[in-house]
Amino acid sequence: MSRPQPGFAAVDPPDRWAPTRGRIRPERLEAPLDSLPGVGPTLKKRLAKLGLECVGDLLDHRPRRYEPAAPEKRIADLFGDEEVLIEGQILRTSLRRGRGRLQILTAQVSDGSGQISATWFNQPWLQEKLKPGTHVRLRGAPNRFGFAVKSYDLNGGGATADFAPVYPASEEISAAKLRELVEAALPFVRDRPDPLPAGLKAEQGLPLRGDALAVIHQPRSLEEAEAGRQRLAFDELLVLQLALARRTSEREQQVAAPLPEPGELIDRYRAALPFELTEHQEAAIAELDADLARTTPMQRLLQGDVGSGKTVVALYALLRAVEAGRQGALMAPTETLAEQHFLTIEGICMELGVSCALVTGSVKSKIGGQADVVVGTHALIQKGFDFRDLAVAVVDEQHRFGVEQRAALVEGRAPHVL
Repeated sequence: MSRPQPGFAAVDPPDRWAPTRGRIRPERLEAPLDSLPGVGPTLKKRLAKLGLECVGDLLDHRPRRYEPAAPEKRIADLFGDEEVLIEGQILRTSLRRGRGRLQILTAQVSDGSGQISATWFNQPWLQEKLKPGTHVRLRGAPNRFGFAVKSYDLNGGGATADFAPVYPASEEISAAKLRELVEAALPFVRDRPDPLPAGLKAEQGLPLRGDALAVIHQPRSLEEAEAGRQRLAFDELLVLQLALARRTSEREQQVAAPLPEPGELIDRYRAALPFELTEHQEAAIAELDADLARTTPMQRLLQGDVGSGKTVVALYALLRAVEAGRQGALMAPTETLAEQHFLTIEGICMELGVSCALVTGSVKSKIGGQADVVVGTHALIQKGFDFRDLAVAVVDEQHRFGVEQRAALVEGRAPHVL
């Protein structure tokens, strides 16, 4: 008999998810972690080091992987310390204190072949759930005290015993402790709002967001965990796409001055090059020309291997601005790279009668922002530096450099950006 799949938007959810239905109270996700059983000041500080400060953070702390299924054994056949699955009924429970603040919960479990004492540490709140007659599946290992429980499943609706999630942990907090805390936080999945319309979820075959969170923490199969992961990945990609769409919309509302057709300066630039442009360079230039003729600011990425001729194409874009009587700027992440770019283009700019300036933290040009082409570092976006009339901005992006700097460079202006 196959197990039920997570509830989908267009169908009634199976009974397993009934506890996650009800009045949504998103504010409960902001509850501090010390509101959960067993979280004191010390553990709270350790959790904060992992970026976990509230219940919602804990639910979003996703497993790194899942431990494979353990062999299922009868209690009478347990031997050694092999990790196994056992299944049976709770006969009775007891709770006692150990050394220090240690609390030990034991439950006598029977499967018809025998009995064993299952043990949980520092989870006293579980005693309420482990009532006599409760059906349990336990994953763990036998020891001289009984059976040390690693994960469990109560009446088919608790933490999985088949696929134990392994969480990103630290030296101060074990993966097992994180698993225990997530189990305590799971009732709050009902409070996670689901922003997707029901029709979209049904069309894409996506489970509810609360269900997705539940199954990545408590999968009964790896396929179920993957379904939950895909739903959460869908949400993340959707957020990125919405942000890009919003940025595109804002950019399209900006107005840039279109640049006239290439003229005599561009002809002289082509003639001054000691080589013929490649087919790919010509294709890139054709796309630049089309963009520069529009009133919507250009946003282009020029990508190529080292030595493929990107600088030649970038200088073409800068000279298009100069030919229109305006300015071009090239910003690089380091002074060394800015100097290399400057030395590369300065000679040809001088040959064409185009003024070129280098502006870095340690080099201040006399003509500065008045030059036709300005090459520099983040000094170009520092307070006190002003462009005469920036029309084309080229940003040499490397690693993390370029995104924020590009935004600062175009702030208050609407230049074409490469």
